[in-house]
Amino acid sequence: MDTFSLSGGIGTLPAGDGGVQALLGPVSYSCDVALNTGAFVTGVAPALNLHWDATDPHWSSATWIKNALTFTWQLTGQIVVGQQTYSIAVSFADQQTQTPWAPGTGEISALLDANLNFTLTLASGYNPPADDRSKLPSPASGIASVFPYVLAFTVSNEGTEITGALLTGQASQTGIVLGLRGTVVNPSAAAP
Repeated sequence: MDTFSLSGGIGTLPAGDGGVQALLGPVSYSCDVALNTGAFVTGVAPALNLHWDATDPHWSSATWIKNALTFTWQLTGQIVVGQQTYSIAVSFADQQTQTPWAPGTGEISALLDANLNFTLTLASGYNPPADDRSKLPSPASGIASVFPYVLAFTVSNEGTEITGALLTGQASQTGIVLGLRGTVVNPSAAAP
């Protein structure tokens, strides 16, 4: 299915049915996170920008916490005043504490651009839920939360991998920036 341009679908259609519609299901990524990857944040809330470089030696030498987070997103479309519009619904699950989080559409702004760069910002006045990771074994306990105020990543051309960063702790330059790398949970749900 062509996840990013919303122009294709694969499936069957029974004889006599009046039309064709392709619905894009949610796509989930199992994500590793790490401190000290060289990723950083600039700007002032609400215009915070995350930066990362997966070729930086800090990135490859960081202690990565495997399968710490599942990130799920779904592009949805609707007709508003005669115009096709799209929105992005997201959810998170800390796989190590079993804590879920599904922010409402009014709580986030999310954008996927034509270069497959994704940015999500939690609206002012909202906070991620509590996520107590202190009882996890080291080094996972060294990461206080995997729920972001800001999340940014680049999607691979095939849609099977994401690479980026997330800002946790607080929505400012004093927050904690984690490196993020993820692999799609169900490859058949990603773009061909």
